[in-house]
Amino acid sequence: MKKLFTIKLAKIIKIKHEDKKLTQDQLCEITGLNRLMIGRIERQNFIPSIIQLQSLVSTLEFEITDMFVDK
Repeated sequence: MKKLFTIKLAKIIKIKHEDKKLTQDQLCEITGLNRLMIGRIERQNFIPSIIQLQSLVSTLEFEITDMFVDK
């Protein structure tokens, strides 16, 4: 069974939105996610739903499968 690797997800979201020169507010506007939620994901305090994760993946352009590891 695979498990979401929250440390990697947190790092990739922060790196990708900075690479794209997006603020958290801009990322929120594009993805429809709450700013507090983005911050909590980056601090590993929140695990996004599949729909939220898909929105981040399509906006920030990273592989969703890379965010999962064998349990």
